[in-house]
This record gives sequence, structure tokens and C-alpha cells, in this order.
Amino acid sequence: MTDPTNTITTSEQAQVLAHAMLRLAPDPSEGVWQTISEPMLTVLLHTASPAGRGGGLSWVDAAVNALATDSGDAAGAVGISDDAGRSALSRLDRLCGLQRESVIVTLRQAVTPWTAAWA
Repeated sequence: MTDPTNTITTSEQAQVLAHAMLRLAPDPSEGVWQTISEPMLTVLLHTASPAGRGGGLSWVDAAVNALATDSGDAAGAVGISDDAGRSALSRLDRLCGLQRESVIVTLRQAVTPWTAAWA
């Protein structure tokens, strides 16, 4: 099985993968959290792809863990510097505690089954 980020060459492909991962999670979050999380997961997947800086799903998993402990600069916590990526991740910075936790849980539910395949 190959790391699905290896097939990403465009932001649109990253968005399609993010959408699928969120909806196919074994225990998916409610639709509203999937919708809020999708742009963030898209940025992470694109960044982890060969079209970004690489790192694959292991980088995405580490980024989600970094976001879980960050408290104010999500993009900085994972090293995203482009404007589009910063914009998508800044949404996380504007959420209250429980909302932020819901997004992090949603991201983990989407990413964990894939990273478990490489463990």
C-alpha cells in the first residue's frame, strides 16, 4: 500500500483526498465538523505531498499532534507559511476550546486509520 499523499500534485487532489478521508473514517465526526476540518486537512495533505514539501502521512499525523498542543498560531505550529495555508489553518485559532477539540478529533479520526497502515 502506498502513501496516498504521494499521488497529490494539486490542491484540488488534496481536497478530494481530504473529503474522502473525513467521510470514510471508521467513526466519523458530525458533518459540520467534517466541513470545518476539510480545508485544514487539505492544507496538511498538500503540504505533505511531493507537490508541497513532502513528509507523507507521518508528517500529517505529527502536524495534527502539533495542532492539538498549539494555542494560538496553528500555521506556525506546523510550519505553514504560504498565505492560503495560513488562512485555512487560522480558522482553528479562532475557535473556542471545545470547538477546537472537535476539529482536532475530526482530523485525528480521518488520519489515524491511514497512519496505522504504516505502523
